[in-house]
Amino acid sequence: MKKRISIFSLGLFLMMSTFSVGAQEKIWVDSRERPVQQNEACAYLIVGKKDTSVLVSRFTLDGRKTAETSYSRFGAQKHERTKEGRHTVYYSNGKDSLVEYYHQGRLQGKQTVFYPDGSVFRECPYQKGRLDGDVIQYHPNGRVFRKELYIGDGGECEVAEYFDEKGTEIFGITPYYVPAKIRAQEPFSELCLRLLKYPEEAAKKKIEGQVRVELTVDENGCVTKIRLLNKVHPLLDAEALRVAHLLADNYEWDAMRMDNKPQRVRFALPITFKL
Repeated sequence: MKKRISIFSLGLFLMMSTFSVGAQEKIWVDSRERPVQQNEACAYLIVGKKDTSVLVSRFTLDGRKTAETSYSRFGAQKHERTKEGRHTVYYSNGKDSLVEYYHQGRLQGKQTVFYPDGSVFRECPYQKGRLDGDVIQYHPNGRVFRKELYIGDGGECEVAEYFDEKGTEIFGITPYYVPAKIRAQEPFSELCLRLLKYPEEAAKKKIEGQVRVELTVDENGCVTKIRLLNKVHPLLDAEALRVAHLLADNYEWDAMRMDNKPQRVRFALPITFKL
């Protein structure tokens, strides 16, 4: 195992070293795009330099291009990669399946999903990784199926209209995006405030700040992971984690849904301590 890691590290170092001269590197990867030996691979990447970006193209083992992504940094593991610019996914016929744009690793601008024939299936506007604006989805004949307005706070659909293939308005359709929710009678912010207990020692020392905790809610509505995104002071950090675990352990959650399908999601919970 150590030998393999060393080989991968050396390969990645050589790959990064060649960017300055415009060369490309071929990397065999598994289904999670981690470097592996050729006999263990299910795809391969062609990694090269384009202007100030790292351009990565993904291919099947038989040479069909499935995706192309621009990165500001590209490491061996996914957490060492930051998308910056255009990301394109291709159908087997070579036409675009998905085109979207990233800034500092977050969706930014219009995301477009296509039918296999090249016509537009859905358009979603993003700002800083969140839906912000009109989500429009089309029937195969080009008529509008859904038109939903989202405000960029990651919340509920504000206004929605739905139409059949003839343009007649229809009802009873689930919004494209439904955020993960905790099942509680009081608003989420009020619930967090009620559970929060300012540590006495921190209050005496007048320690203040905002701790951000990340919660991962899976497809079944279970909170599977909790971690600190930043640290302020051990007393405040511990209290923020305590509140997060109370929310996870004592309440039921509804999973986030995209296009009426449950999805795993991570979201940041800011907990502010102010005297």
